[in-house]
Amino acid sequence: MKIDLIKIKNFRQFSNEAVIHLSTDEVKNVTVIHGANGSGKTSLLNAFKWCFYGETDFDTRNDNILNESAIHDCEDNGVLELRIEVRFSHEGKKYGAIRHQKFKKTSSIKAKELDVANFELDITGEDGQTIRSRQPHVDLQNILPMDLQPYFFFNGERIEKIAGVGQGVLIQEAIKKLMGLELVDRAIDHTRKAKKKYRELLRTEVSDDHKELLDLISALEDQKTEAEKNIDNAKKRKAIATQDIDNLDAKLKTFDQSRNLQKERDKLDEEIDKIDDNLILIKSKQKKILDDKSFLIISNNIFEDCSALIDQNRKKGVLPYGIKEQFIDDRIEMGSCICGTKIQKGSEEHRCLLKVRETAGTDSQESIYTSVSALLKSHDEIYSDFSSGYKELSKELQDELNAKSEKNNRISEISAQMGRLDNELIKKLEEERSAKIIERDNAIGDLRIAQNEFDSSKATLAIKRDVESKFESHARERDVAQLRYEKIELIENTLTELRDSLSDQVRVDLSERVDSTFQSIIRKPVRAIIDDEYRLQILKKTPAGEEYVVSEQSTGEKQVTSLSFIASIISLAKEKHEKQSAFFQGGLYPLVMDSPFGALDDDYREKVAGSVASLAQQVVMFVSNSQWSGRVKDATSGKVGKSYQLIYHKPNIKESDVDEYTLASDTGHEYSTIEEVSL
Repeated sequence: MKIDLIKIKNFRQFSNEAVIHLSTDEVKNVTVIHGANGSGKTSLLNAFKWCFYGETDFDTRNDNILNESAIHDCEDNGVLELRIEVRFSHEGKKYGAIRHQKFKKTSSIKAKELDVANFELDITGEDGQTIRSRQPHVDLQNILPMDLQPYFFFNGERIEKIAGVGQGVLIQEAIKKLMGLELVDRAIDHTRKAKKKYRELLRTEVSDDHKELLDLISALEDQKTEAEKNIDNAKKRKAIATQDIDNLDAKLKTFDQSRNLQKERDKLDEEIDKIDDNLILIKSKQKKILDDKSFLIISNNIFEDCSALIDQNRKKGVLPYGIKEQFIDDRIEMGSCICGTKIQKGSEEHRCLLKVRETAGTDSQESIYTSVSALLKSHDEIYSDFSSGYKELSKELQDELNAKSEKNNRISEISAQMGRLDNELIKKLEEERSAKIIERDNAIGDLRIAQNEFDSSKATLAIKRDVESKFESHARERDVAQLRYEKIELIENTLTELRDSLSDQVRVDLSERVDSTFQSIIRKPVRAIIDDEYRLQILKKTPAGEEYVVSEQSTGEKQVTSLSFIASIISLAKEKHEKQSAFFQGGLYPLVMDSPFGALDDDYREKVAGSVASLAQQVVMFVSNSQWSGRVKDATSGKVGKSYQLIYHKPNIKESDVDEYTLASDTGHEYSTIEEVSL
């Protein structure tokens, strides 16, 4: 996908019609649009989103997206049109995406919607024929799915959230869609449908008992499949809710009244995450102690009985054994006692020795006695260590739970404070946040239930399948159906293994690519990976050479990390697309970035700018004039194919504030215009 141009009419700061032709050059593939803060850079990013998907990520959502200056210039009760057109090419075809909506002026600066926004998609084939799509939303989704758009149309000031905590599920979904691995998922679904068909055929050819067993297996398989879907759905809901909470938190930090409260809540959330990690560690230690030494509690009475029995026999003189059987046997064989008395078979001396032999000990008995005595002696010490160790861990666990409770109470207090602030927008955002937290918690609860149902049905299914395998049938038709059923089950298992293997292969490739990009920018001795759970992690080595996950990063470092991930996933998708693999589709995607240098220092800005052209086949940057000047501009020299300047027209402007980026408004309302700059 490569974007040719975007036309904007009456959207946010842009009245009348503004046109931006983007660079499609293979070498000078960067288009830069620079202007003062508030001049419309974020509006340009959202213009793409509104055109393609009908949504924006403004704090006010899609409210107030009609340009005020256009409303002011319109006649009373007049009709205005909000219109955005994006022309792009994809896989040999040209597309024209248009979304437009009509409004009626109701007051000097107000207008109401006359209809819903209408979306159209024109497609021109290689033969030059143009048709209008009958299912424009579906066709666009096939090119760039809506849930992938944050990776290609993103706000640099919030980029660190894209691949942050809890985003593993979303990253995995992105990989599947970008690489075409959903095709394998669909194949698995088809095999399951075929299995069901053959299972029904088998059912008609078997005994009542076997039929009942097959019905049970069928129900268990359906239950397992449903649990799998519920697990995936719950994971997605949790990840999306977490992402929405992060976005709302970012918005709450933009207000002076709520900024410090939100920062405190962020810190408390981070501390709770650490507590949760500690809780897992403590419970793991408790489990190990129980696995290793829990027998001490269960068998404590046995130890006491053994100690009493040995003490009793010690007092009787039976234990420890003073004389061994072998010693007596040797005396009898030698025919003399150690005192010199002769021993003859049948004599009184011989009978006495035989009687003593009955209570004499053996070597094995002596060994057992020694081992048991040693164990009994150490039991009290071992039990004491176990008891004190477990109690200490229990205290640590309770302390952590108490600390977590205190922090959660403080978070509740902060939420209540937010709700009492004299700002309706903050209150609304806080209400949305509370609702999202409920959604996230519900998703977590549903995930636990679904996982238990999956584990249970899987275990029971294995047992029932083993029973079913023992049934015998001689009907030819059933034998064929049974063979087909077994083969289709083998295909399903193979496809599942293939999907997991391909997904993991992409994860490994992507992890290496992320680290390569990351290493070229970051200054610290750390590396970036995508772990087995598809989480983007930063690793650092201890002095001993052991790697650990870095939990604390600056905003700038998080931005570099996420930017490395996005650049890598676009690069990998391009590579897979060009290789035309049997399993990996991949694709060519643009990268449209608002404020990509926002949280970076000058050194990082220069490094990112120097590699920006290599991030994707087409790069579009919206930057402030301060970000664009100096080292960033120099670093992108020779890579920029198109350059535009945003001119902000400000009402009631002071003469001293007028410059190349800011002019006086001639309408009494603020608006922006776009001018191409010579390279």
